[in-house]
Amino acid sequence: MVAVTFTRDEHDAASLRRAASSSRDAEAARRMLALALIVDGQPRSEAAKLCGMDRQTLRDWVHRYNAEALAGLSDRRGAVGPKPPVARADGGGGRVGACWPPPGPARRVALAAGRPRGGDRHAFWGEGG
Repeated sequence: MVAVTFTRDEHDAASLRRAASSSRDAEAARRMLALALIVDGQPRSEAAKLCGMDRQTLRDWVHRYNAEALAGLSDRRGAVGPKPPVARADGGGGRVGACWPPPGPARRVALAAGRPRGGDRHAFWGEGG
């Protein structure tokens, strides 16, 4: 097994642990602790196991740390946005089947009776086609 090499040397194990304890991102903190174990001399497989990840995944996080420092250990969520609305088959707005049966007493009755939520809802509600 080839050892993981760190190209950054601004953090030692103690500073990685301090950064993890002050981080509000639990996943990034877990990754910082895994890196601290590696810096302390633990084998990559043992450090990964102790921090709940695969050895190869830990290797990938080391590469992200080398490229982007501590900021690279956070998840990248900004690129993904909400899904755009899809045109409904019946011409209404919103997503297909976003809320069916409609909210209110009819919904409670339909769900309590085990009536259909999708597919043949038109037959159930007497809407035709």
